Amino acid sequence: MYLTLLALDGRKKGKVIVPDIACPTVANVCLFAGYTPVFCDVEPATACMAPAALERLLGNISDVVAVILIHLYGQPADIRVIEDIAKRHNVPVLEDVAQAIGARLDGCPLGSFGHASFLSFGHTKILDLGGGGAVLTDDTDLYERIHAILPSLPAYSNGLQRLGQLYRSVYYSLMEFAEEDERLNALFLGMPEGFRDLYLFQLDAGQAKCVEAGLEQLSAAVEDRCRKAALYDQLLAGADVTPLKRHETGAPWRYSLLLPEGEQKRITELLRERGIDASNWYPPLHQWYASGRDQDPQTLQNAMIIGRRVLNLWVTSEFTVEMIEFTCRELRQLVDR
Repeated sequence: MYLTLLALDGRKKGKVIVPDIACPTVANVCLFAGYTPVFCDVEPATACMAPAALERLLGNISDVVAVILIHLYGQPADIRVIEDIAKRHNVPVLEDVAQAIGARLDGCPLGSFGHASFLSFGHTKILDLGGGGAVLTDDTDLYERIHAILPSLPAYSNGLQRLGQLYRSVYYSLMEFAEEDERLNALFLGMPEGFRDLYLFQLDAGQAKCVEAGLEQLSAAVEDRCRKAALYDQLLAGADVTPLKRHETGAPWRYSLLLPEGEQKRITELLRERGIDASNWYPPLHQWYASGRDQDPQTLQNAMIIGRRVLNLWVTSEFTVEMIEFTCRELRQLVDR
């Protein structure tokens, strides 16, 4: 993503629109590439970028150089509509498929839309191959510019593992403060630059062989995740939770749902106490960036609701049917008290 943003032809300054519910990596690499992230509200049923909110932003901002659309939680966003909106404003769409590799839309694989698409093979992704990613594009000039920039990145070093551990420690510590007082979200402002080295490096060619082998496992991995998501649906039917909408050709990254208002912290902590590794990805990003803090929070209301209600549960190959059944029993007890 960083390389592609640097390689955008003739677009050296300006803003990049990103969804407000997303991994911070997306906004961070915008900053590293010299752009300002602007945050877009999301659809309440999917947590993916809301076309209407994007239309408003593009109508009010003149120096947007790209829109990064994310297929969040492995489910296709409304990319055809978003491409149409962006085209009217002469802005390229970059497609983030990091959590959705293996998903399809109208018979086309995600990763085949937009001006360029990004895949990830990092930690907890659908194809967790130990790290790395890929950019896909039909634009030969963009491809060549990316290859010209790539050698400028340093090689991967073992010290980055320690830096990653430090990042997680700092992140979760700051989250505890921010949950107590939302004003302390300002503590996140220094995180991107402080951990810049964690994002900008290149892997050796041997990683490509791991990717090739992993792709052979993709269909089976997606089918397994879909079966497990359907089991959650069955076991949580009638419970006081709201599963986020899934597409029939999606590829679940996690099983994501919304908890009752005001219950996220209590239920998440109690699930963890019972040995269930539940998470709340993602808090609204705009709170952690100077540009986002200047935006009107009233224009990001759906993202705020999802941030304070979302719960993510596992659908990986290691997470067995018995573990899903246990998770659902415990969750039902907590929400149906």
